[in-house]
Amino acid sequence: MAKSIPMQILTDAQLADLVSRSSLLEGEVSKPKVLLDADGYIYKFFYQPSRKLSSRTLFPPFKQFVKNSQTLSKRNVQTVSVCDTMTAQDKRFDAIRYQAIEGHDFREHLKQSDHSAISMIVDIMAELHHQGVFFRAIHLGNILHQPNGDYALIDISDCWFSFGQLNAFKRARNLAHLMNYHSDKSYFSHYGNDRFLNEYAIKSKLSKTSFWFIRAYVRHKGVKL
Repeated sequence: MAKSIPMQILTDAQLADLVSRSSLLEGEVSKPKVLLDADGYIYKFFYQPSRKLSSRTLFPPFKQFVKNSQTLSKRNVQTVSVCDTMTAQDKRFDAIRYQAIEGHDFREHLKQSDHSAISMIVDIMAELHHQGVFFRAIHLGNILHQPNGDYALIDISDCWFSFGQLNAFKRARNLAHLMNYHSDKSYFSHYGNDRFLNEYAIKSKLSKTSFWFIRAYVRHKGVKL
């Protein structure tokens, strides 16, 4: 069972003070989405949907974020650790606070290094799928490359977990999303889409049938092989 973190009230005055002494990473001053304060803490905001009844109302993203963080840690996947959860006085948003993780996202890392570093993503995907982690929001901007060579996942609101390794269908869906993401397609095509999948299959010890299905699926989704 996920450990519950007590909810704090963030007043409008406290929010204004926080914005004034933080760097705005996403959103606007009047409606911040992600802030970085001087102490290295990230504040991520989740605003209530305009519709009174939606999946976000029934399953608040900030709660999913906290739960996913705890589950990933139990599965030895590095990610953020949530320190605090907050809500606005008028309930217009919820927010979480966590220590920023040192490193650059993989998109930035690839710009600063040889594009062959995409081979590290082979190992990461094979490990995540072996651990039963289906990270729906997977793309190179949500995977951090740390100075020590390790990786960590961020923006983890949308994850699904299996009791064992992911099946071929889940693997294929995840890989197709990753390789077809608009900002990242060129990195994979430059490395070689076929090469990437072949290395993933070897690392994951896939059966011939599973590998055939995954190749067919990602090709059907528009990945050129």
